[in-house]
Amino acid sequence: MNNHTETIKCPYCGEDILATAKKCKHCGEWIKEEDSSNKTIRAAVEEAKWNDDNSGALAVQVGIIAIVLGIIYKSWWIGLGAFIGLGVLIFIPYIGIIVCVLLSGLYAFIGFKIGAFFFSNEAGWVIAILVGIGSLGINLSSRKWLKDF
Repeated sequence: MNNHTETIKCPYCGEDILATAKKCKHCGEWIKEEDSSNKTIRAAVEEAKWNDDNSGALAVQVGIIAIVLGIIYKSWWIGLGAFIGLGVLIFIPYIGIIVCVLLSGLYAFIGFKIGAFFFSNEAGWVIAILVGIGSLGINLSSRKWLKDF
């Protein structure tokens, strides 16, 4: 079928119009072509906002881990080394993703222990899954922001 006789439904009034029509002959509304670049730009802007909202998540986690290690080993040099080391690892392709997954696994484990302690093992698993997935999303988002920055 050629384009000049092919019809579509008007998105505003539902009447049949030519597929090539720019304006509906029935209701007078202009027919907008879907612009996939607008969707792509919108998605990119939303992703950038999400990443910006989570921008400090990894930095805070690295800082807390460094402080905890410094306290455990009674050496601020070890804490500083952990801070710098984890900070560098986050930026290395694939290794940074592994760090994000490991951190999320740690939080999932903590969520499981808390849920199992206060409720039941089943609650622990549910909390672990929710915390693990949520923290992984936040960590990967934070890593993306740091890489883009």
